[in-house]
Amino acid sequence: MDKARKKNIKRIIALVCACAVVVLLAAMPLIAKQDPEEDGPKASILSGTTSTGSINTELIGGGTLAEEDAVTIDLPSAVKLKEFLVSNGDAVTEGTAIATVDRVTVMTAISQVQETLEYLSEQIEEASDTDSEETVTALAGGIVKILYAEEGDSVQSVMLEHGALAVLSLDGLMAVDIETESTLSVGTAVTVTLSDGTAVSGKISSNLAGEMTVTMEDDGYPVEDKVQVAAEDGTAIGSGELYIYSPWNATAYAGTVDSIKVNVGDKLSTGKTLMKLSDVGYSAAYRQLIGQRQEYEQLMLELFKMYQTETIAAPCDGVVSGIDKDSVQLLCANGQGYTISFLANSPNGDDETLYSNYVGKVTAVANNGWVMNVNPQAIPIADYLDLSGVSLDETLMTQTVLHTQTDISIFTLTEGAWTPVDRATIGIGDILLFAADSQGNLVWSVLLQKAQQPENPGNPAGPGGSTQPGTPTDPTTPTMPGGTTTPSTPSIPGGSGGFPSGGMGGSFPTGGMTPQEPEFELYGLDMAQIAAVTPQETMTLDITIDELDISALQVGMTAQVKIDALGGEKYTATITEIGNTGTNNGGNSKYTVELTMDRAENMLSGMNATATLVLSTASDVLTIPADALVEDGNQTVVYTGFDEETETLLNPVIVKVGNSDGETVEILEGLTIGQTYYYAYYDTLEISFTPDFGRGGFFGR
Repeated sequence: MDKARKKNIKRIIALVCACAVVVLLAAMPLIAKQDPEEDGPKASILSGTTSTGSINTELIGGGTLAEEDAVTIDLPSAVKLKEFLVSNGDAVTEGTAIATVDRVTVMTAISQVQETLEYLSEQIEEASDTDSEETVTALAGGIVKILYAEEGDSVQSVMLEHGALAVLSLDGLMAVDIETESTLSVGTAVTVTLSDGTAVSGKISSNLAGEMTVTMEDDGYPVEDKVQVAAEDGTAIGSGELYIYSPWNATAYAGTVDSIKVNVGDKLSTGKTLMKLSDVGYSAAYRQLIGQRQEYEQLMLELFKMYQTETIAAPCDGVVSGIDKDSVQLLCANGQGYTISFLANSPNGDDETLYSNYVGKVTAVANNGWVMNVNPQAIPIADYLDLSGVSLDETLMTQTVLHTQTDISIFTLTEGAWTPVDRATIGIGDILLFAADSQGNLVWSVLLQKAQQPENPGNPAGPGGSTQPGTPTDPTTPTMPGGTTTPSTPSIPGGSGGFPSGGMGGSFPTGGMTPQEPEFELYGLDMAQIAAVTPQETMTLDITIDELDISALQVGMTAQVKIDALGGEKYTATITEIGNTGTNNGGNSKYTVELTMDRAENMLSGMNATATLVLSTASDVLTIPADALVEDGNQTVVYTGFDEETETLLNPVIVKVGNSDGETVEILEGLTIGQTYYYAYYDTLEISFTPDFGRGGFFGR
């Protein structure tokens, strides 16, 4: 019986195992079918109804933030600084003193600028009295091809209509541009047939990217004539209009054409007169002088401000940069001592000085200088604000010299302040002190004593009491200590005419004065940059825009800028500059657009940013989500039905779309307001799915 029980148990176990195997085999297809669905992308069916709304057409560009351009602080090169009051990296506000200036060098500049202004005023007055007639001349040789202007024409009208009064051909060539697929090489001979049937020889000068340029010798061929171009074997290449290959435009901007001096076809040399104009108003020289004087007037205002404040100030709020503590504009550098010193209280802080000082008396005045009797003994001066100890003894002034150096400034000390002196007021009997550097070059002069006015009213006197040139009391005797006058062209007797020991180093040359007045030299407008201030109020962002979109932008348009490093927060920016030169990339040009925005806290140069510009807005239009669109071949469809049992999208409707902002799309045709639509939404981007339109939907089974 035990054996029988064991046998039955074995049979039951075998039966259970067999059943388990059968069940497992039956379930395997279902498992295999379900696993891919569970591992694949999950799709949700979304729905909505069409409604009206607004859609923006946008441009998006990215770049990095940058600070505003720094504003430079410039100084006339002749003006010197005493010290910088700020350092690189300091934050300053507009008007903050950046450095102190040396007041004496500012006064020197003021004096020289004033002389320049007076000279320019004289020149302007002369130019305003000149004949207002002008000529138009050829700036280069060539052939007259076009005469737009005629006698009696208004210059301004001709220029507005044609952009030129006449056009010359500089190289005697005509050209035509042709769009062609021909691969003929540069230099290949071709035949050009004019509109009247005349055939002439030409050659290919360029053939690039489907555009060919053909040139030909000009024989009076008309501009804009329609021509045909063919290869030597007669194969047509293309057609186009003739133009001047190397033109030069003759221009003017005011007046009336008084006379024409050339004809079309004339061959001109450089400088040849093409036409004469009348009633042009002030001449070009006059206008140039006016412009120059305005520059010097502006400089004079800046110098006066420096003189009054003894500082140069920050032009705006921002951070300072560019300061050089060893700048050549400084009077001293790194404690190495003064490199230059003009009328300082004490040039180097003790009883010595870098200058040699000489005292002399003017004995004659001429157009180009003075004759002087000078004390040959150099005088040491520790403090130029105290000249009471300087000897004015004329018996010590034993050396006769001629002074013709006009580029040094003269000052007088009045109540402790230095005042520039007009050199034209220096006359006979005036006593001056001259300072010379170690190389013997004069650097400035001080008027120590003014001569008394002459008592004899019959003797004409110049400014300051000087006898006028050409009216000496004795035409043969040079001035000696004691006061006799010297003729306007004296010959200096004896001596070198200069100071001993190289004191004046040629500043007082030997020989007689000449009445020829040297040409006036304008005060130099060269400026030296001493520092810069970078404003911190705004930031800029440069983005790149395609040539097809650039025409839609204009300065003043606003944009929304998102900055990644600041949590994606958006800021409003304004277009402040649009580049007018594109960079070609693969046949498509790109243009740079500058955006400017207020600087927010934590904005730093170099941060990545994305700008969105709204080009247009379509309002009250029928809209649906862009995700609801499905491409079916060459058509775009939207599903308007859905079967929940089979999970199948139904009833595709062909639609015509309009504007889109990337998320929403405008429906022009196919749907009506309030209509329901359905579309599939996937929770993963890793999907490759092609709808089976033949079975009516996405999930047809």
